[in-house]
Amino acid sequence: MERLFCLYLLIFFVSGRIPVSAQDKFTLNDYETRFPRWRVAANYGPSHISYDFGSYREWGYRTGFDIAYFGKDGDLFGWGIKYDHYQSFVPDEGYRLSNPFIGGTVHVRPDKDAGSNYWSFLMGLGYMGFQEKKVSQSVFKQSAVALCFDLGYDINITRNLYLEIMLSYMLGMVVTDYFEVEDEEVVFPPISRINIGIGLHVHL
Repeated sequence: MERLFCLYLLIFFVSGRIPVSAQDKFTLNDYETRFPRWRVAANYGPSHISYDFGSYREWGYRTGFDIAYFGKDGDLFGWGIKYDHYQSFVPDEGYRLSNPFIGGTVHVRPDKDAGSNYWSFLMGLGYMGFQEKKVSQSVFKQSAVALCFDLGYDINITRNLYLEIMLSYMLGMVVTDYFEVEDEEVVFPPISRINIGIGLHVHL
């Protein structure tokens, strides 16, 4: 009995499903083929940031994480949280850029069976920070209310594990700023970012 239980656990972790008898499989089929309620994802890739009305543009790299909960198995809409952090270093100019985003999200996934490739969409609203730190130790900081839009294509690897290819756009409208050098004029420019990401996500 213990060996049979261990075998069932092994099959579950490898395939994402518990084997059932032919009779039970018929009654559980509808439940087993729907997407589960939780979606957890992580991705990494290049990003292009633009600020000060396009006067400054810079390529860097970003890391992103998001988690979403769908009310019931197979739901099209879910609610979640997204974190995305951009960084770059420009040695010629002698400064480092940092641009984190964190916010609440709405996820949309198709009405498809689990195990299928599919397109997904995410929209988020949250906080965006911006920091430009120069070698001379002068620091320029901004805080912004930001929107985020993600479009992803998810390729099935195993039943609940997917390879995600993602393209996203972020736009932050500055609400506060800080510059450590006094008597210098500071404008309130929007911050925008285009992101590309490749990563993994699982349905739980």
